[in-house]
Amino acid sequence: MPDIASLFGRYGTEHAALSRGKESTDHGWFSPIYKGGSGGGEFVDLQDADSDAVHANASLDSLEKNRPPEKLPFERLLRNYIKDEDWTFKDMRGILRRLRIDLRQDPRYSRLILTEMLPSAVRNFQVALKVAAFLGDPSLNTPGSGNFVALIDHLADLPSTSHARGKLFQAVTSALKVGLIPVEEIHYIVETLPRIPHTDRVPSHKELRSTVRRLRDMWHAIGSCEVLSHKDLSPSTVETWLAQLTAMLPYDQAMLLIGDITTGYPGLNAAGSSWVSALVIQWLDLAAKSDMNDTVIRAIQELLKHENADVTAGHLISTTEQLARSDHSGEYKRRLLDVWQNVIAQMPHTPDLFLSPLWKNVPAVEGLSLQHQITLRLWVLQSFSDHRPTFVMSDLLHLFVSTIDNDKAHHTDLFTFLLRATRDLGLPGNGLLALSVDLMDLLERGTTSDHARDVMRRLESQAASFSEVFMDLHAYNATRAFLFGSFDATVCQMDVTSPDFIEQSVRLAQTGSSTDVWTLIRVLRSHTPLKLALYRSWIPLPHPDDMALVRYHPPFPAPGEHPLSQGWSVPDPHRGLELIHALAVSFATSPHLSPCRAFFLLHQLYRYLVDHGAPLRLVFVRSLYHAAVVRYRRAGLPVALARLRWVYTIVAQVEGKDITMALKEGLMLKPRDA
Repeated sequence: MPDIASLFGRYGTEHAALSRGKESTDHGWFSPIYKGGSGGGEFVDLQDADSDAVHANASLDSLEKNRPPEKLPFERLLRNYIKDEDWTFKDMRGILRRLRIDLRQDPRYSRLILTEMLPSAVRNFQVALKVAAFLGDPSLNTPGSGNFVALIDHLADLPSTSHARGKLFQAVTSALKVGLIPVEEIHYIVETLPRIPHTDRVPSHKELRSTVRRLRDMWHAIGSCEVLSHKDLSPSTVETWLAQLTAMLPYDQAMLLIGDITTGYPGLNAAGSSWVSALVIQWLDLAAKSDMNDTVIRAIQELLKHENADVTAGHLISTTEQLARSDHSGEYKRRLLDVWQNVIAQMPHTPDLFLSPLWKNVPAVEGLSLQHQITLRLWVLQSFSDHRPTFVMSDLLHLFVSTIDNDKAHHTDLFTFLLRATRDLGLPGNGLLALSVDLMDLLERGTTSDHARDVMRRLESQAASFSEVFMDLHAYNATRAFLFGSFDATVCQMDVTSPDFIEQSVRLAQTGSSTDVWTLIRVLRSHTPLKLALYRSWIPLPHPDDMALVRYHPPFPAPGEHPLSQGWSVPDPHRGLELIHALAVSFATSPHLSPCRAFFLLHQLYRYLVDHGAPLRLVFVRSLYHAAVVRYRRAGLPVALARLRWVYTIVAQVEGKDITMALKEGLMLKPRDA
């Protein structure tokens, strides 16, 4: 039988009573109970049934169970005994027998012994040695006592100057080598280890080295144990191990230990492992600061390799999102993303990777909008060098469009928001916008489409700005169909009524070529606030004697804000009208413009003023007459009769019929080449 002693009662008391009799004085396991109060007393043999002390202090249940009565101060006796630092383990076993305490049945007393010893271990190195020996004795440090958890909590509260800390922690590694620590307690120890020593400041390099050394000693101790191995550890324990080490990167010793753990415990990169993304980012940081790109790329690819495509897709997405949310500067973040893009481009993949539902499942992430999350997924998929999953990207683009439709304040086109998102996130260009144009079927294949893709690549890589594309007539015409919202927002941010803008516009109108001058016309056509302001230019300005405070608009919107989206008013209508008339004079007198081109531009300005309800002033009418009549005659060109009648009609409306008749008479008398 496995427990033959139970035939004779607990601890074999029935057999012992028959063999020795009542007069036996050899107590052994039949320890006397304590009689008396806390101030004093004596031990009484439980086998003496006639003892008054037994009947006075021990209940019937206690005698039947061969246990001391509940009222006796066992814990106080044990605590007082432990305070005597001269006892040995043999003495401790003896007192436990006399108190009827079996540590295997009641491990809380083992915990009590340790907690009473630990405070003295801080001051006395000999006691620290005794604690280490106690933890290595299975008969005293019994399973279920949680002594190693208590030890780690105590070490975390020790001052950093304690010399006993190292010796006490050696007891942990020694116990791991012989398999004395349960797996669940190992998890707690690893989780609590960075708190040793407990400080409120940022860990120094020395403290990081000490923590990594302890984690390494524990890992190697388990590896050398014949009872417990690395494979017996739970995945959550190893995940915690790696998470602690990842937080200490880029410390090189932590990097080496991470390599040992990842190779010694396969299948770690499971879904939801946050340390994987953190480790990848640290490796990317190492590659960005050194010439180890090839080594890092191979290491990351090996880490992300998983038989489950959903796990790999999850790591790709989470790593990209963490990079986008990192606190690195814009230029350095772009370098990290460049290295990450190279990793993705060279990463082997299977069709199952693109079939993962994680690409289309976009949960909320703190610090990233829904549009940013979709953009990051599109960027990752586009970064694969070959066999891009266009079907998945097309679905993501339609999902992106649905977010724009729900945006009532800023409703423009897809590519405006997509380009804005790539720039907000600082993503390197990889042809995402050009491919999006094809996927959304907005362009036909041909010369124009190729030119548009080239412009989109330049915009995505920030090789060109919206202003530069806007000023390039061919680039503007190639991309106007799907970037009109961006052009409109860019132009509307210009303060066209500022003195600097008016001065530069007049100079460009006088000295620029026909193509450059046409850019000014496009600015006027796209500037919605100016169009809304011109009809108010009929309102006269108050006389200076009235001392009236006139304000036509609040301060101009900040860069990046649409002038009409936040309730912004329109520019100063009189300054806007002044700009139009100044351009009219410059166009009419520019030596770089032919008479035909000058008249065409004046006609465009005339239609602009009339369409938006602005008044025609005297200077504009005379500029129109100069461009339509005077310059033609000076160049020896005929003036069409219909044009003359149209010009005379406008002059009559502004200056009156008398001036019109005088102009007609002067024109008839004046030679054509005058």
